[in-house]
Amino acid sequence: MNYKLYNKIFLSQSKIKKELTTSVIGVSMNPILKEGDKLTVTRCEDYEIGDILVYLYKHDELLVHRLLKKENGIYYCKGDNCYRLEDVEYDRIVGKVTKINGCDDIPFPEGIVEASYAIHKLLAKLKYNIPLLRTTEEYKKYEEKYLRRKNMTYQKNESFEFIQSDNDSLAVFDPETETLFFFDEVGIDILKVLEAPHTVENLINELCKIYNATPEDISDDVNEFIKDTLTKKVIVEK
Repeated sequence: MNYKLYNKIFLSQSKIKKELTTSVIGVSMNPILKEGDKLTVTRCEDYEIGDILVYLYKHDELLVHRLLKKENGIYYCKGDNCYRLEDVEYDRIVGKVTKINGCDDIPFPEGIVEASYAIHKLLAKLKYNIPLLRTTEEYKKYEEKYLRRKNMTYQKNESFEFIQSDNDSLAVFDPETETLFFFDEVGIDILKVLEAPHTVENLINELCKIYNATPEDISDDVNEFIKDTLTKKVIVEK
């Protein structure tokens, strides 16, 4: 499928129909939106700070992110689980999310707009060094307050093929996109633990036993692994 063409058609449809539907792909709005969530999108004459907007970004990719700022006719948006702003013009906006899986109670965590925008500004101050950003106290507090759901569990995606040739290398095949992902022995250990559903906290505890480490030693790396493999669909939320 030509997704860029589909996205352009979707944007055109929004100018004719008041409501459209789409599904979430990726983890950029976790934990508010999850992979596969069905969204009702409504086109409006204008949008309010804090709205979750659906829009075409620079290379005609369809994004679903929160509006943090409006200035001189430009709408500045950012995923709750992302790092930097995107600037978008009104004509590129499909609409705002008005229902999630048929429910019109859209979560709006207190302080999320200010906190999310502060993360973008901090990233700019750090010259867009994301690994460095993730080590800061400001980001860790943001992550703890807005991104982590203690009861969320993750598991290896059983619809994928896992091909292990030796103890140090693993190939994972996505049959839908015919894409291969490769993991080293650490990735192999994590995915073995995730053969059963685990919360991040439980996963970290299991890995601490394997590596004789403390949660402080490995938590950042584990959270980055979770984020990366969720995006690739190698693991799924349960």
